[in-house]
Amino acid sequence: MKVQTKTIIPPAIVILFLLPPTLVSYIPMGLRFPYYYATIGLCWIISLFFFFKPIFLKKDHSMATFFTLVMIISGSFTFIVKGQLNLFNIIFPIMSLVGYKIILHEKINVKYPMNTLFLFFYILFYVKYYSIIPDFFYRPDFNEDFLVGSSSNAIPITLNTTLHAYMILNYLYKNGAEKSILIISIINLLLNYIQQGRGGILVGTILLFLAMYNYAPNQIRKLKYASIFIGLLIIFQLFIFISSSPIFNGGMTIEDYSVLQESRIIATIQFFQQLTLDNFFFGYTEGTLFVANGELLTYTYNTFLDFWNNYNLLSLFILFYLIIYRFVKRDIFYFPIYFFIPFLIYANIESIYLPSFIDVFIYLILFVKRDSIIQSQ
Repeated sequence: MKVQTKTIIPPAIVILFLLPPTLVSYIPMGLRFPYYYATIGLCWIISLFFFFKPIFLKKDHSMATFFTLVMIISGSFTFIVKGQLNLFNIIFPIMSLVGYKIILHEKINVKYPMNTLFLFFYILFYVKYYSIIPDFFYRPDFNEDFLVGSSSNAIPITLNTTLHAYMILNYLYKNGAEKSILIISIINLLLNYIQQGRGGILVGTILLFLAMYNYAPNQIRKLKYASIFIGLLIIFQLFIFISSSPIFNGGMTIEDYSVLQESRIIATIQFFQQLTLDNFFFGYTEGTLFVANGELLTYTYNTFLDFWNNYNLLSLFILFYLIIYRFVKRDIFYFPIYFFIPFLIYANIESIYLPSFIDVFIYLILFVKRDSIIQSQ
């Protein structure tokens, strides 16, 4: 029996790239690595159905392959210099490139799989979190051990990054899912407010605005620049309020609050303060600790700094060059530049990209050009 690739792509997107970052929060620590490797193995098996297709055989002009090779070579050099090997630093870039080519193979409809995925997330998070918390808007020092070593911030990260991926796929395939995306963005923002993560609320608000724009662009354009500026100002003020509100800071008053007390800021400052000639180019050795508010961290909450740490400074410069080039030459690329906003915000407050399962969607907005032809079968 011949297997149609069109039937493989939707579940592959969900199982290989969207589910793992969420499910891992509810899997016992001892089973996480087997789950990761099982997912990676499944990716190689699925890729066999596409390997001899034109999308894999023809020359890639998008720099996606180049960037993947940069990370593979940098990860290998890191192993040689530091004497330590993190296989995920090499496997995830390859997996992202494979996913990138599979997604571009042919036009599919992701509306129903993605809507079903969000329904699954809502049920999962209600059972595992929202039905357990003692109060929707006040829970200082609430015990989150049921998340198996993860923070409840994993919830808005999942909702926001998955919605971002849905927007990317819908724009790529022209599935007409704008109404579904708008409804989901409203539900997500409400759940983000209940969870109270500031970054989640900020990104969720921006995603809602983008969903409104994609659903009714003509009406949004009629607002003109003054109204858009006012809207952005409201979002900024909302973020400042959330950052300083005692409601969102465990009883801390506005007078007591300082941004320099944030773990993310402290970890970033310590990253630069501890740089020496030995670790400046290749980054810190694995397991290096940053102390923030009594918490021991092996990462900085910043995707770009951790990318530097996992690969090297040259790789970081190449990444910055590709992003800047993408902005300067935006007219030759397929996705509007506003698709970068959620990524750039999260990249500076969470270390959830590069390398990661969800990098494939960053590949899409970073590398797909206007002249890319996705076949309909």
